[in-house]
Amino acid sequence: MPLGEERSAALAARDEFGRCDYSDHLMLLRAFNAYSRTTQGARQLQRQLLVELRRLRMLPPNCNAFENADLNRYSSSWPMVQAAIVAGCYPGVGF
Repeated sequence: MPLGEERSAALAARDEFGRCDYSDHLMLLRAFNAYSRTTQGARQLQRQLLVELRRLRMLPPNCNAFENADLNRYSSSWPMVQAAIVAGCYPGVGF
């Protein structure tokens, strides 16, 4: 995105959060609330993904978080990452 377009997008976002009430505090509060909603949605998506991976028996039933080091064992292996992407693009091929 060219610099001028980035600037206009940033100004538009500022105006949306500020809503022309000229209060920096209210603008920051709205920005924080939007951030909180976004992170809450990401956590909910993570939980749904964990449930589905357990249901498909791709994760052990006792796995409750993605922080487990064994789950990231192949994250630096590009062929394994590519295989996971292809498996996601074509459901039913790998199972």
